[in-house]
Amino acid sequence: PITLSEEERIAQHLDDQLDPLYAIIERHEPHVLIGSAGSFDSLASIISSERHEPLLNDAKTMNFSAMEFDALRDKLMRMTRTERLNVPGLPEHRVDTLPYALIAIDRVLTEGAIRELAWSKYALKEGAASRMIRQLLYPCSSRHHPTDRLQNDITVVVGTRVADSAIHVDVKWAVRVSYRIGGCGSADRGKDEIAVVADAGIFDIAVE
Repeated sequence: PITLSEEERIAQHLDDQLDPLYAIIERHEPHVLIGSAGSFDSLASIISSERHEPLLNDAKTMNFSAMEFDALRDKLMRMTRTERLNVPGLPEHRVDTLPYALIAIDRVLTEGAIRELAWSKYALKEGAASRMIRQLLYPCSSRHHPTDRLQNDITVVVGTRVADSAIHVDVKWAVRVSYRIGGCGSADRGKDEIAVVADAGIFDIAVE
């Protein structure tokens, strides 16, 4: 397993690279960390196994708390590779790289004081397509007022891969601001919601 000193070194390296993301989090104060694809698929699968609630093929989302994540993280980080191979729900191809993703997710949660997480079956590209469709359906949706603002959340895709003799942690992120909207007339206001991407970016971090 990764030692505590190695974990601290990796966390510090991630902090140095993710500092621009932390500034965005401080500005928008998101309440929920939404993860999709890659490592979050593995987390959702493991947590659903621990809950004895199989993740169905048609499941689109699953909520879990930072407390559940913390407990799972602490357990997996102290396991040997052989022990991780026997974790229900953890794919074999994620056994070596998941610990690095867990450190990255933990740093985002800590910096943002975020205590709620959600797994999403759909990633950022599907969200972009959905946004374009909504803008076509609701052409007046750009007329927001401060009182229409509902909440912020942050979507993060954490991927890990091996390249050039190093582990690479890929972090794609987008801060989403939700508004309550309606049709073009005042009588139609407040009948639906739309999410607008306020900031987005990607980091490719090598951890040697």
